[in-house]
Amino acid sequence: MSEASYAYTAKDGTCEYSSSSNTGVMTTGFTNVTADTPSAMKAALNTTIMSVAIQADQRAFQAYSSGIFTDTSCGT
Repeated sequence: MSEASYAYTAKDGTCEYSSSSNTGVMTTGFTNVTADTPSAMKAALNTTIMSVAIQADQRAFQAYSSGIFTDTSCGT
């Protein structure tokens, strides 16, 4: 949902997502790009937006506090 239709309120609560409301973006599919394939990432970015997933349960990431994260021991 867009920020305008579901504003962040910084409090605990329940998700109020509604698929019939003003969504920010719609997708029609996806392509997995494997790690360490810069050419595949560039090709994907030439045609669409990109979403990135990380394993935030790893110790290296849990100790992160600020700045650019450069630790390479953060999972697969």
